[in-house]
Amino acid sequence: MMPVAEIVTEEVQAQFPAPDLYSGNLLEDYEFGGIDLNDSSIGHNAVHWRGYSDGSSIWITKDGDQNYAPVLLLTDADITEISFSFDQLMRPSIVYVAGGVAKLYWYDSTIAGNTTTIFAGIVSPKLTLDDKRKHASDVGDSDIILFYIRDGGLYYRYQRDRYGTEYLLSATVEGVGKRIHRAGLDLQNRMHIEIQLKADS
Repeated sequence: MMPVAEIVTEEVQAQFPAPDLYSGNLLEDYEFGGIDLNDSSIGHNAVHWRGYSDGSSIWITKDGDQNYAPVLLLTDADITEISFSFDQLMRPSIVYVAGGVAKLYWYDSTIAGNTTTIFAGIVSPKLTLDDKRKHASDVGDSDIILFYIRDGGLYYRYQRDRYGTEYLLSATVEGVGKRIHRAGLDLQNRMHIEIQLKADS
């Protein structure tokens, strides 16, 4: 599990690895993952995955693979943004905003199935698996992290807490930026959070 409790504010030049790129479309997201859903046998750096929504449904697929049929994960009304990741066993987790409310669709091992958790009052939610190396997943040393902004501060929650505990990362995001642009492990193996300075056009 990557420690994120101590924030470093100096400029770092490390880049995000492709395909962890923001396309400019809040209804589209990209992520590294395993060879297939529910298959983490070769780790989480094997395939570029794409998640997307038309405003009422959310799908994921292997990016650029015309032979892989998109998988419908969920439906909801008035979906305006999405972010997704995979857990250690390549089960998809999706955080999305529908009707102005952030919702997290994830696999809860305590019920052996998927569930949806609502987080009222948060904006700009982003998901990332903090360490995609195969060894980290094999020994249980990786974790999905949910980052978001609430009441002007930057917060996060851990999958291993079943997203039930909120941690403050920075109380001073509001006034500096409008939303989380992207979040994930950069090429220097640091948890990297980019804050968007302008509102969406």
